Amino acid sequence: MIGLDTSISNTDFHNALEALSSAKSVEELVSRAKSIAAIRYGSYHHIPAMGSHDYERLGHYWSVGLSEDVKAYFDSKGSSSDPIMKTVLSDARPSWLSSMKQHKNLSDGPSQNLINLAIERIGDGVLAPLYGPFNRRGYAFIGFGKPREFFEDAFLWQLHAVLQATHIRYCVLLETLKSQINLTKREAEVVELIAFGKTNPEIALILGIAKTTVAGYVKRVFLKFDASDRVTVALRAQSFSLY
Repeated sequence: MIGLDTSISNTDFHNALEALSSAKSVEELVSRAKSIAAIRYGSYHHIPAMGSHDYERLGHYWSVGLSEDVKAYFDSKGSSSDPIMKTVLSDARPSWLSSMKQHKNLSDGPSQNLINLAIERIGDGVLAPLYGPFNRRGYAFIGFGKPREFFEDAFLWQLHAVLQATHIRYCVLLETLKSQINLTKREAEVVELIAFGKTNPEIALILGIAKTTVAGYVKRVFLKFDASDRVTVALRAQSFSLY
């Protein structure tokens, strides 16, 4: 399993890429990712295409082992207001969180404090910029509960390749949304956020619209999915690979 050894063997690397790239639904993709990596903590963020109304929001994410205050930070920040994420995306290469302390763009006091706080509260891990089809970017922070020194240098790039394969597959599965159910762009965004477990107030904050407007979209989504609750919408969206 990835993260238990100092590097990823050729066999494990090949099997991971094959499993992730052949997932038929987001649910299956998430399940396979969990089965191949011993992730202790981390997050995966889907960043909408540049120019989208919400392209700087970080509300589209999954997390493992993160505290509520860390998740609240992600809910309120954007890719241009988080200095660590902004730097990783700008560099277009993976890095260890601990190594960001030496980055010239993060030498100021607030950035150094943020890095130190993250390491103290969460732990060291790999930061990875991700790029996919349909102009969809992503960002991942993955930790295995082990110090950076435990892993060989090649592990950073091996893990990045695995995360990149995961992101590409997610982008492809997400794009099937509009072709399988006739949703508007905004309805599709609402469905995705419902599937991420977001409440109406959280969706309103992420999309920058009124709570009453969100309620209207949710009602229309329920009708189109022939559902009476959010769980059913999420499950049916999963079964159709809709987000």
